[in-house]
Amino acid sequence: MIDLHQNQTAAPGVIRRPIGEVSAAAPPFAPGLDYTPPARGHWTIAHTPMLIPGSYMIYLCASACMRGVVLSALEDGGMDRFSMIILDDKDIYEGDLEKVMIDGITEIIEALPAHPPLVMPFTSCIHHFLACDMRYVYRELKERFPDITFVECFMIPTIRKGRVSPEEQMQINLYDALQPMEKERSVNVIGSNFSMDPGDDFIRMLSDNGWRVRDLVPMTSYDEYLAMASSRVNIYTMPVARLAAEKLARRLNQQAVYLPSGCGSARIRSQMEQLAQILNLALPDLDAAETAAHEAMQAARQKIGEMPVAVDHETMPLVCSLARRLVEEGFNLQEIYTDALLPEDAEDLAWLQQHAPHITMCSTNSYGARMAERGAGRHAGRRWLAIGQKAAYFTGTDRFVNLLEFNGWWGFAGVEKLAQAMVHAFETPSDVPAIIGEKAFGCACMIAEKAAAQMAGKEDGIHEAGL
Repeated sequence: MIDLHQNQTAAPGVIRRPIGEVSAAAPPFAPGLDYTPPARGHWTIAHTPMLIPGSYMIYLCASACMRGVVLSALEDGGMDRFSMIILDDKDIYEGDLEKVMIDGITEIIEALPAHPPLVMPFTSCIHHFLACDMRYVYRELKERFPDITFVECFMIPTIRKGRVSPEEQMQINLYDALQPMEKERSVNVIGSNFSMDPGDDFIRMLSDNGWRVRDLVPMTSYDEYLAMASSRVNIYTMPVARLAAEKLARRLNQQAVYLPSGCGSARIRSQMEQLAQILNLALPDLDAAETAAHEAMQAARQKIGEMPVAVDHETMPLVCSLARRLVEEGFNLQEIYTDALLPEDAEDLAWLQQHAPHITMCSTNSYGARMAERGAGRHAGRRWLAIGQKAAYFTGTDRFVNLLEFNGWWGFAGVEKLAQAMVHAFETPSDVPAIIGEKAFGCACMIAEKAAAQMAGKEDGIHEAGL
C-alpha cells in the first residue's frame, strides 16, 4: 500500500521521471486525483470471490455503486451466482439497515433453486458509517439457514488507501470458510487469480517429492475448496495475500511461505532452496533450468533486436526484477510504468539506476497521465514491444504480451515462457483495444470452466443413480 504520510520525492503533476530520481522507500509519483487508464484486465473484488466453486455473492449498496459490480458480473457470465440489494435514502433515515439486510438476503436465498453452500454478503460504506450491528445480522442469518456458511465481505472504497486495501481484505475473506482439519502431505497456493502452471519450478519440485498442490483457481467443487484446510503450508506469490496467509497461520496452523514472482536467477535459486529446506525436499537441477531460461531469452533477443521495450507493474509485483532481467539479457528497455514499488524491489532498482540510467519511470494513475501524449504522437516512427496492458495502452503499440500477475508462471520456467511470449508478441500484431477492454482477464473462462465441470458432475450423478 502507498503510505500517504511518507515524504514524497516527486512534485505534483509529474508523470515521467528518470529512474535515478526514484526510491523504493517512497512512491515515485505524488498522490492526488487518480486516473484509471482503459486497461481493464486486472481483477477486482467483484471477480475474485467467483474462484470459490458454489459460492454466491450478495452486494448491498446504493444504485450508483452497484452499477460497476453488476456490469462486472454480467460481462464475465457470473449472473447466476450474484444478487443485489439496492439501498435508498429511506433505508438510511429509518434506521433499519439490519432488517433490510436480513430480510433481503433471506428473500434471495429462498428464491434460489437450491441453497448454496457458501453465501458472501458484501456490505458497503454506509453500513459501517452508521455502525450497523453486523454480529446480530449474521447471528440471525445463521439461525435461519444453518446449512449455509456465511462469510462477511466488504465493498468499501473509502479504505482503498488505508492500512488494509479492499483486495487484501478480499484475500482474507476468501479463505474464512475453511475450518480446522487434520493435516495431510499437501500445500496450498493462495493469493493469485491465475492457476499456477504445472511446469513452474516449485510446483514441479513439490510434485516430484510427493506433495499434493491445492490451487483454488482450477477447483470445481466446494469440497475441494474445504480440503484446503488440510494442507500444512500456504505458499503465496503475490504480496496481496500476506495478511490472508498470516491469518490462516494463526487460525488453521498452516505455515506461510512467501515466494514472490521474480525473474532474477539468484532470487529464484534462493527461494527454491528456502522451500526445499522448509519441507525437506530434494532440489531439482537448477543449473539446467537456468540455462534453458537464459537460452530462451537470448533467442528472443535475437528476434526482437533493438526494438524499444516497455513494462508495467501489473505484469508482476516485482516489476524491477523483470526490468533488470530484460536489461541483463540485452533488451532495449526504455520505460517502466508503475506508481508504487515494493521494498523487495529495492536491490533491483539500485542495479537499474547504476546500469540502465536511461530508463524512464512513468505514472499510470496520476491525473496528468490522462492528458499525456501517447502512441504515435510521442513515439513517432518507432515500434514498441509492450509487456503488460498499461504499457501497451500508453505506448500505443500493437505488439504486446498480455501479462497480469505473471499469468501464473514462476521461476526459470516462467522466464522461459515469458521469452516465448515476447517472440510471439513481436511477430503477431494484437487488437490491443479489444484485449485490454476485457474486464478481469481470464475470469469469464474460469467461470465457464467451473460451471461446465459442475454440470458434468451433476449429469454423472444422474447416470449413476439411473444405473
